[in-house]
Amino acid sequence: MKPFNYLLLAVFCTIAHQSFALAEGDHAQTMVLETQYTMSQQRCQDYQQADAAMNTLYQKLKKRYAKDNTFLRRFKKSQRYWLKFRDAQLRTIHPKAKKNTPTSNLGMCRCIALAAMTKTRNKQLRQMLMPEEGDVCALPLPAPIRFNRP
Repeated sequence: MKPFNYLLLAVFCTIAHQSFALAEGDHAQTMVLETQYTMSQQRCQDYQQADAAMNTLYQKLKKRYAKDNTFLRRFKKSQRYWLKFRDAQLRTIHPKAKKNTPTSNLGMCRCIALAAMTKTRNKQLRQMLMPEEGDVCALPLPAPIRFNRP
């Protein structure tokens, strides 16, 4: 092989290597973004599931205590206050997180915090709905409905 051919081969290999490295770097950046997007989506889905469970528990409690107006009024008020607390807490621990930032770790962190706080609230609501047997401090169950039999 002539020296000129070696030179062309070397230049070609260098250009091909740099192009491949650049393309691989772009692919790696895309992979990172896709991974962050996927993680954010999963954490936000966790929050959405916890929120749906909380709404179900809330409706069950309202139904169970439908005849106790005092309880319902206080329960609705406590839930509104809890939502305000949740939102204030979120602004405190993640002040720069925006609702729809799927490619940012801040969006993921926001969803993680929301899911954790909502799961804690769900535990509280479940305890109100199904108190442990023998718990003398638990919310009293409503009086059973009595049917008059002829």
